Amino acid sequence: MNVPIVEMTDAEGASVALPEEDAGPEEDAGLGALHTERGNLPLDRVDIRADITGLTSRVELTQDFLNSFDEPLEATYIFPLPDRGAVTGMRMTADGREVIAELQERGAARQTYDEAIRSGRRASIAEEERPDVFTMRVGNILPGERVSVAVTLVLPLAYADGEATFRLPLVVAPRYIPGTPLPGAAVGDGYAEDTDAVPDASRITPPVLLPGFPNPVGLSIDVGIDPAGLTLSEVRSSLHLVETAGGRIRVRPGERLNRDFVLRLRYGGDD
Repeated sequence: MNVPIVEMTDAEGASVALPEEDAGPEEDAGLGALHTERGNLPLDRVDIRADITGLTSRVELTQDFLNSFDEPLEATYIFPLPDRGAVTGMRMTADGREVIAELQERGAARQTYDEAIRSGRRASIAEEERPDVFTMRVGNILPGERVSVAVTLVLPLAYADGEATFRLPLVVAPRYIPGTPLPGAAVGDGYAEDTDAVPDASRITPPVLLPGFPNPVGLSIDVGIDPAGLTLSEVRSSLHLVETAGGRIRVRPGERLNRDFVLRLRYGGDD
């Protein structure tokens, strides 16, 4: 790919940096959380493989978690969807075994899951809680066990003034929750308060910084770009990228997870 790859300017980079605590309502999504009754399982690694074709993209986001507790747990993976994103696949891997999501009617899916858990088998169930929130329940995660959750997404690229923008939230940004706060204990440990309009807000909003973020989280990003007949003249990135021999671009080793991953693709020649 004989196209310049440049880092965004300081002003552009600041616009995708870690949100301030007093930031106003945001509609961006972010990395998922794996929630249990004992708390969120620590996030250990994030791997992203994306293929951009023209103005569309296919993304596989894989996150690894560790059950650091001393008992088997049932966990719920909460994934706020990026704007206009659609989940096309989901799988969970634990102890070398892979569980792939299968489409079922909601009632039948819950019954299948409950029966598997009662029999002591590993199982998972994925449900769309809201148009912008996806959840996956994972049962019987053993002490010390690593769990990998992979989500496949299709994301359109925003386009304006000859430039397409690919944006994948890597930092959980504050989300606006309507309604009046409810009294009593929260049903989850996310940052939002439960309200009369969204009574499970604390469950469907992951913490602003997931456990594991204070220590560097392993991060790999691998992106392929096919202009699909369009003329690509420049690529700008919010993270430091390097081009590989195969024409794909990857994040520079050691890059920290402190801002969203944004690529801006300039299509056409210079004005």
